[in-house]
Amino acid sequence: MHGMFGYIFSDLIKHESRIQTERGNQPREVNSKINDVKTITKVEYKQSENVELVTIEDEFFPLSGLFTSSKLTRQLNKRQLKRLSPALPLILSLFEVEKPSDPEQNLDKELLRKLSLEKCESLDILPTIVSEEYLDLFSAQAFTEFAPVASILGGFLAQDVIQFLGQKESPINNCLILDSHRSEIPIYYL
Repeated sequence: MHGMFGYIFSDLIKHESRIQTERGNQPREVNSKINDVKTITKVEYKQSENVELVTIEDEFFPLSGLFTSSKLTRQLNKRQLKRLSPALPLILSLFEVEKPSDPEQNLDKELLRKLSLEKCESLDILPTIVSEEYLDLFSAQAFTEFAPVASILGGFLAQDVIQFLGQKESPINNCLILDSHRSEIPIYYL
């Protein structure tokens, strides 16, 4: 957690969930991919209720590859890439920065800029998304804890644990970013 920004990373390796939906015009097919990380593994039909029981397998990418992934450009279109939160490369770059011993001390903005631009390059995203405004916010708020942000992240994590145990919906796969400045909580698979 970094002030008004936060993250949740998860690596469950593989997870199966079952969803019940109304039967559509096109029947769902086994082994069809929903996206790069979700595959339909089983489809059961209940003719009497006009319902499909669909088993979906989520495959998680290891956290070790999270910091050098270039999968964002495959999952987001050009418009979404332009609106990508600057919080993503900045949060990932803070993993390479040592937490200051003095909590009142701001991080070096130029170091943060350099690291975040390197992250943009490794993630294969435009470096122009990292704005001065976000650099100022992260420089001042890095490594600070803010109770409302912790509460929001805790709620998402608790909901994710319930989804994992209940196997009714897919859990977070594999990176959630909380950007309170934009009021967004996107989930990316990296």
